[in-house]
Amino acid sequence: MPAQRIPIPELKKKLDTNKKLIVVDVREKQEIKEGGAIPGAIHIPMAQTGKRRGELPKNAEIVFY
Repeated sequence: MPAQRIPIPELKKKLDTNKKLIVVDVREKQEIKEGGAIPGAIHIPMAQTGKRRGELPKNAEIVFY
């Protein structure tokens, strides 16, 4: 499935109902420190997403923020 943008309320609904949803926080550590993070999110900085994509499950919906 190609990448698509989803509104925050839709993400909240997905987090509440989809147990296979994986949230990947692509911000830098300082940004997370300043703005907080979604509990349970995996932190993979944007610059590392290509080389670390093998760490993500293939059978789950993945949301990057």
